[in-house]
Amino acid sequence: MIISLDFQGSPNIGVYGLTAGDYALLPPVVQEKVVERIRDTLGVRVICTYIATSTLIGALCVGNSHGLLVPRTIREEELNELKRNGIDVYVLEGTKKTALGTLILANDRGAIVGRRLYREAKKAIADALGVEVVEGKIAGMPWVGSSAVANSRGAYVHPDASEEELELIRDVLKVEAEKGTVNCGVKYVASGIIANDKGIAVGFLTTGPELMGISSALKVV
Repeated sequence: MIISLDFQGSPNIGVYGLTAGDYALLPPVVQEKVVERIRDTLGVRVICTYIATSTLIGALCVGNSHGLLVPRTIREEELNELKRNGIDVYVLEGTKKTALGTLILANDRGAIVGRRLYREAKKAIADALGVEVVEGKIAGMPWVGSSAVANSRGAYVHPDASEEELELIRDVLKVEAEKGTVNCGVKYVASGIIANDKGIAVGFLTTGPELMGISSALKVV
C-alpha cells in the first residue's frame, strides 16, 4: 500500500520520520491520525520521540532490523525511552557528524556511507547495523542517505545517479535500483519517503507518475 500525507503541513516526511524493523519513529508533534496511517500502512508499531531534542529524526538516525544508529547528541532520557521500547540502539561516537540519516543508506543486507563518515566510523556502523559497509556516492555526492530509499525489495534513487552508482547499490544492498523524484521534482528522494517491505508513505506533493515510479522501484503495491 502507498499513501500520501504531510507532517504539520510539510511534505518532507522522510526528514522527520523513519522505519526500521518492526517499528517507526516519529516526532511527538505529528498528529494522531498521521500516526495511525503510518502504523496501518507500514504494519509497524509507532514510537513518538525526539532525538537530540529535535523533530528531524529521519535526518539524524538510520536503522534496519538489526539496530538503530543515533548521533552522540541524543539525550539520555531519549536513549532510555528507545531502549525501553526494545530497540537495539547504538550511539555513534568518535565523529562530529550528527546527520547520520543523510550520510548512510542501508537495508538489512548492506550499507553505503559517504567518504568522511566511512573513514571515521566504518566499524561502528557495521557493528550497529549488522551488515557490510561500503564507501560510496550518489549523484557524485556523499549524502547517500538523502539521495535514495531502500527496502529488501528495491531502491529508489536520485535521478542524477550514474550507472556505476546504481551498480554499487545493487551489489551492496542486493536489490534492483530505479531512478526518480518525489514531491513534484525533488531529487533528494529520501526527504519525502518513509518505506518498508509492507508499505510506503510519501509527501503529499508527490505526483501520479512519481507514485508509480516509487511503487515500482520498492515493489510495494
